[in-house]
Amino acid sequence: MKKVIKILSTLAIALIFGCLSLYLYRYWKQEKNPLTAALRKSRNETFIRLSKGFVRYKMNNPDAKETIVFLGGAGVGIEVWEKVADRLAQRGFRTLTFDFYGRGFSDRVEGVYTSQLFTGQTKELLDSLKISGKINLASFSMGAIVGIDYALQNASTIKSFIFVDPAAMNSGLKWYLKNKYLADFLITVYWMPKSIKSQMSEFYAKKGFDAYRKALVEQKEIAGYKQAILSLWRNVLSVDKSGDIQILGKLPFPKLLIWGKNDTRALFPSSKKYISKLPGVSFKPIDYCGHPAPYEKPEEVARYIGAFLLGN
Repeated sequence: MKKVIKILSTLAIALIFGCLSLYLYRYWKQEKNPLTAALRKSRNETFIRLSKGFVRYKMNNPDAKETIVFLGGAGVGIEVWEKVADRLAQRGFRTLTFDFYGRGFSDRVEGVYTSQLFTGQTKELLDSLKISGKINLASFSMGAIVGIDYALQNASTIKSFIFVDPAAMNSGLKWYLKNKYLADFLITVYWMPKSIKSQMSEFYAKKGFDAYRKALVEQKEIAGYKQAILSLWRNVLSVDKSGDIQILGKLPFPKLLIWGKNDTRALFPSSKKYISKLPGVSFKPIDYCGHPAPYEKPEEVARYIGAFLLGN
């Protein structure tokens, strides 16, 4: 018996040592690039300083009368909406895309990442850019959670609401995310090494998205990415907005729902739940399309949004 206990103790020590070694090895290889002023300058893009840090944004047609504000997901930043925004700008809309804090090349912030953080960021950005009047709010994936909260808090400023592959009906906090030490270990040794492959698997077509992959790689290597995504999982992507979607459905502005039929992240059958809670919503499914519909099928997404807003 003593011999068995000794063997088991040795194996346990070896396992603990092995896990610790793997954690440290993965940890030191991740997030190699601090988000500095020099890095922002090298991007040759537009940044604005808000109360919690710098935010990357892109605005087309700044003098146009009608505005579309695009809210991104938990993957890349403005890249996911950029092709759609450029097409709609050509049709005369003022379009605004930006990176949420912790995403893209916007600053990583201290503390908890919540929908309230992002709704505040959105309002502050609009005020700083002097965008007033009613806006058309377009949301993708996690951005639907932020968009719902923003619209309920600022209903009088919303002209229309657009969902694209929304991820706003979630099943609560996963057990492995409740313990911060276990969650940090798993994200370091498991999720981060496979994150690019995992996110790229959300496309229906598996080739032709090298620019998207490059953006994911660049942004994943920025310090603070891991802490931000872990906080998002705990405080945003675990939230079920079913009740708020029903409240949103009663508000008078028109709604549009666009969904990739081959979405493996926000499953297409879930569209029925949204439709049931959004009376009168215009529903546009897209064939042969995965989760990142604004990037994978920008022509169709832009066409549907344009027709919806222009009434044709």
